[in-house]
Amino acid sequence: VDLSQPLTGYLLALGNTLAGNLLLIGSVANIIVAQRAADSGVTISFGAFARYGIPTTVVSYLFLLSWIHVFLLYGRHDGSHL
Repeated sequence: VDLSQPLTGYLLALGNTLAGNLLLIGSVANIIVAQRAADSGVTISFGAFARYGIPTTVVSYLFLLSWIHVFLLYGRHDGSHL
């Protein structure tokens, strides 16, 4: 992975964020929180997380696509993109 390009870092962060929002196993932090919750007697099931995670990820992705569309149409005027 070539991290000398800023876009690469942005895409890695975006992928990590969307995966973490999508499913319980999408992020190590999610697993840690689910385990800590279980230790406290609160169960966070895969299905319960997905019930909220999938719609959240879809909305986030649609917002991202809208933002990219606006950025490309009305963004930089010097001819450069991303």
